[in-house]
Amino acid sequence: MASEKEFVRGAVNGIIISISFALVILLISTMNIVITFFSICSIGGIVISVVAVMQMIGWRFGIAESIAVVVLIGFSVDYVVHLANHYVESAFTDRR
Repeated sequence: MASEKEFVRGAVNGIIISISFALVILLISTMNIVITFFSICSIGGIVISVVAVMQMIGWRFGIAESIAVVVLIGFSVDYVVHLANHYVESAFTDRR
């Protein structure tokens, strides 16, 4: 029981730390608060929806789930940060 609480605490700490770093990196790299806001919302939505599905299907939070959440955070931050940077650096003048 104690190790399960530590897995949850570690996953929550990982989520908070990675979203904080993503916020800073996006602000520095895009210089656009709107893109940063939508990117952080997207990352949060990805993480919340996957963790909610894990809970809905009844998975207990163990070692594998803790590692999966950390990997999920990495993939979601990586994808969203690259997409935001490419959007800001686009050569097109309109959003279409």
